[in-house]
Amino acid sequence: MVLDKESFKNYRLEDVRASDKSRVFTLRLNIEELKNLEEAGRIIGQDQLGTVIKQLMSVGLNVLHEPKTTHLIEVLFKNKRNNERRGVAITNPTFSQM
Repeated sequence: MVLDKESFKNYRLEDVRASDKSRVFTLRLNIEELKNLEEAGRIIGQDQLGTVIKQLMSVGLNVLHEPKTTHLIEVLFKNKRNNERRGVAITNPTFSQM
């Protein structure tokens, strides 16, 4: 049995809404971002896009809080920041030793 709900009609009780600590927000994705999100959903075996976003956020937080990953990200952004400060634009790096 499927329940029909009207769009934009509130079905939650006021006291439930008052104690709820979650927040609903709108997310706009372009076609490429949506394809990437759907592909990520296939990889993790999840077909609900909202759940895919939540699970990827959780994985991302774990990756960012891993000390080795944090160090790698700090080095990469430090290099980028130094290059921007010096006015060096590296789009396709060529190394003189090669």
